[in-house]
Amino acid sequence: MLKGKYEMLCLTVPVVIVAYLFANRFTVAGMGEDFAKNLGLNYKQVVNIGLILVALITSAIVLTIGTIPFLGLIIQNIVSIYRGDHMKKTSR
Repeated sequence: MLKGKYEMLCLTVPVVIVAYLFANRFTVAGMGEDFAKNLGLNYKQVVNIGLILVALITSAIVLTIGTIPFLGLIIQNIVSIYRGDHMKKTSR
């Protein structure tokens, strides 16, 4: 992290707080459009808010820290392909 580039993190904190407040709605929206509508949730609005929040948080963090290598994501997926999704088998 470069010295003097912490200003973007100050913008990220309020967005993270808003994302935390919407977390339950995101969980319900993740269960599907019909399920969310049955619970009285405006599905499209919640999905759009979620996309905007994720884009803002990701862009601020990438601008502050720099590009994030995706090696950690790739290795987990390769292990999942060969060992399956069973957590007990993959954690050893």
